[in-house]
Amino acid sequence: MQSFKNKLFGAFVLFFIWIVSHNFMPLLIPNPLITTKVFLSLFMKGVIPLHLLHSLYRILGGLLLAVLIGYPLGIIAGLSKNTNTLLSSIVYYLHPIPKIAFFAYFLWFYSVLATHQKLL
Repeated sequence: MQSFKNKLFGAFVLFFIWIVSHNFMPLLIPNPLITTKVFLSLFMKGVIPLHLLHSLYRILGGLLLAVLIGYPLGIIAGLSKNTNTLLSSIVYYLHPIPKIAFFAYFLWFYSVLATHQKLL
């Protein structure tokens, strides 16, 4: 019960900081009361749940692709020394490159496909 009270208190503090921040910078930070009203309105109309379902679909699709590709490669690498050497060299070569560098290339390469959002 104490944990719930702490979380509720934290939410109120965050909301209070949001209100105070809006009063200092109204052009940068939206009004929290209007934002909450619009959010609840969109939620009741079904817009937010629809977007949540689309996001869940993309997440599960990406997870499925990762499992379908990653597990067989891992098993093959574990069974074959040559495959392990090949995959390890590729991983060790790509590991020091910042992951954000792959993001732009990935978006450019898969921008023509509708499935690129799952592959991310």
